[in-house]
This record gives sequence, C-alpha cells and structure tokens, in this order.
Amino acid sequence: MGIGATSKEGLGATDQDLFLGHSPDFYGRASAARRVAESAHRRALAGQREVWLDVQAEVLSAYIEAYSAGRQSVAAGALLDVGEALFQATQRRFEEGKIPEVQLSLASIQRDRARQAADHAKSKELAALQRLAGAMGVWEAPRSLAPPALTEPPALVDQRPDIMALLAEVDAAEAEALVAARDATPELELSALRSPWGESAPQVAMRVQLTWRLGDFGKTRSLVRAARERSASLNSRVEDLRRRAASELVANKLEVESARTRLDSAEAIRRAAVELASKSQRGFAEGIGSLLDVLEATRALRDIEVEVVDAEREYLLAMAARFAVAGTLLEAGS
Repeated sequence: MGIGATSKEGLGATDQDLFLGHSPDFYGRASAARRVAESAHRRALAGQREVWLDVQAEVLSAYIEAYSAGRQSVAAGALLDVGEALFQATQRRFEEGKIPEVQLSLASIQRDRARQAADHAKSKELAALQRLAGAMGVWEAPRSLAPPALTEPPALVDQRPDIMALLAEVDAAEAEALVAARDATPELELSALRSPWGESAPQVAMRVQLTWRLGDFGKTRSLVRAARERSASLNSRVEDLRRRAASELVANKLEVESARTRLDSAEAIRRAAVELASKSQRGFAEGIGSLLDVLEATRALRDIEVEVVDAEREYLLAMAARFAVAGTLLEAGS
C-alpha cells in the first residue's frame, strides 16, 4: 500500500522520463545490509589469517628441524674430534708397546664410526636447510641458523581463525535479523522529476512517496526468529571454542614446561658426560685409564648429545605450537 503527493499539478508518479530518486534510510535498512557485507569481509579476513598461521607454523617447524639438524652436526663433529684424539693417543701407546694391537683397531673403528656419523649428520643438516628454503619460498638455502628466539606469545584467542569466522557468522546472523525486521517498515522515497519529453512547456517538480506492507503472512516474523536462533546457536559454538582454546593453552603450557625441565636436566647430564669423557681420555693418554673406559665414556656422551638435541627440539616445537594455539602471528605479535 502506498500514498504520495507531487508539488505541481499535472505531474504524477508515472512522469519519469527524467527523474532523480533518493530513499532516506530512516529505519536502518542500508546499515543492516552493510553489516551483512562487512561480516562476509571479516570471514575473508579469518581465512586469510588461517593461511598466515599455517605458513608460519610450516616455516617455524622447518626452521626448528634445520636448527636441530645443525646442532646434531656440531655434536657429531665434536665427537669426531674426540675419536681422532683417542686414535692418536692409542696409536702412540701402541708404538710405545704399552697396549696390544687390538686396542688400536678398536680406536680406529671408533674414529671411523664417528666420521661416518659426522658425515651423515652434515648431510641431514644440508637437507633440512634446503627444506627450510622451500618453506620460506627462497632459492638459496641459508648456511647456518641462529637459535630460534621464541618467547611467550599473547593469547589472542578471539583472533584465532576459527573463532574469527564464527564471530563473523554471529554478526551476519544478527544483521540478517535486522534486515528481515526492517523490511516490514515503511519505505520513504523522495524524487525530483521532469514532465514527459513530448510536452512543449517542460515542468520540474518534487515528489514524496511513502510505501509499506499491509501483511506478509508471517514471513518477516519467521525470518527474524530463524536469524536470532541461528545467532544464539553460533554464540554457543563461539563459547565452546573459547573454552577449548583455553584448555589447549593450558595443555600446551604443561608441554612447554615439561620440555623445558627435560632440556635443563639433559644439559646438566651432558656437562657431566663431557667432563667424564675428557678425564677418561686424559687418563688413557697418560697411561692411567683403559681404552674401554674411554670408549664407554665416549659412547655415553654421544647418546646424551642426541638426547639434548631432541629435548631442545621438543621444547622449541612446543613453543612454536603455542603460537598456533594462541592465534598469534610471530611477525606482527598480534
């Protein structure tokens, strides 16, 4: 149903050979529709952030793997130096006639194994660096890596992509409820129009038109109720995701603390093993200890070096996972 009036007689609503119309947004139709469009934009931003976080996790994982491979290579190189020194000391004592030839053979085997392990560790390091270059999207792989400086990230739970997308859906549902409710409100249109082209004496007039629905058989009420129920359901899912994210943060914190404790313990054991290996090697060179003591100390040091690198890798990966759980980007810190 509609009603309207024109400022000049002889000109009516159908005299629109030339007209300019405007509908003032008194009831918020346009703003409600704009909120729907903005929600779609926010969903796109959530998808973009998800891609960024995936890329960040991939690069961090590749970086940590390459760094750990480098640590393994350094440790294997140090053990090779120990094996070389042990072989030289054994050879000298054999030439002096103080030990049998079998001990020289054992020292030679130990040195060869250490060299093999060092070569293998170096190859793994180069391969890990190449994979890191692929993850970073560069052609030339870095030659060495600094320790990852990963600190506690801020927990920006509402900026996790899954929660961002759901919050956008909530806003869209609320906006759709407003759009449906506003459709039932009157529509006001202001027009400036000109008389038909065929008239010899053209006229220009202003026109105001008011239109509204008499009834829509409950369509508007049903649409509003459905949109509001959808919004309530989505809000419940958002709260569920927030609680789940909080639980994941607590679990990750426990993993980080456990890995940190294991790393500290492994470092302390490694220092003791380094001292033991050094003492046993000096004792053997001076004719005090036996070759078996040196071999056992060296083998223990090799195993502990591997444990230290594994513990550090576990700790760094747990820290890297915290950025994904918290929904934090490393570069922006937000």
